[in-house]
Amino acid sequence: MVILLPGERLPFAATGTSVRKRAPYGYALPTTNHIESRNLPGSPAHETSWASPKHRKQRRNTLATYAFPIFGGLPVSAIDTALVMKCLDPIWHDKTETASRLRGRIEQVLDWAKVRGFREGGNPARWKGHLDKLLPAKNKIAKAIHHAALPYVEIGVFMAELARMEGIGARALEFAILTAARSGEVRGATWNEIDLNSCMWIEV
Repeated sequence: MVILLPGERLPFAATGTSVRKRAPYGYALPTTNHIESRNLPGSPAHETSWASPKHRKQRRNTLATYAFPIFGGLPVSAIDTALVMKCLDPIWHDKTETASRLRGRIEQVLDWAKVRGFREGGNPARWKGHLDKLLPAKNKIAKAIHHAALPYVEIGVFMAELARMEGIGARALEFAILTAARSGEVRGATWNEIDLNSCMWIEV
């Protein structure tokens, strides 16, 4: 069930009979802003609590910048395709990646709200069979630009130059190359995972 502080009630718009409808558990219908800001159990924000503070901030900021000004104060039951499009359409072509992530985050919030009984019907932020009929696919707008790969015959010279460089960044890159590890794994590695005697990187 939704957990509130003592004496607290979920915010809801002050006008409109449909808005005044009581939701399950005896609470008023929550807004998207409230779902995200309170980190309610089972909500998308709660489920991503394992992510880094940077990613949590990015999630919140994306919704606060583009979604909350449009429908952040409305009950989740009132959010429809027109409101979602009002968020996405202005930035879909110019900030395609941001818009795509925003769409997914709105979809997560509304899915959570439906499962909790706060809204009914389809998800207006879903892509397949819905918004894909209104917006072009992001790969048709923004082409992925990959970094050029280093020719393998030059790796010896590169590694020698890298070894002469100082700083944790150079050592991290050297470690990533030698272990073929993902950059996130290297950045998150801790000394208790490294067995120097056996020359092994272990999972703890």
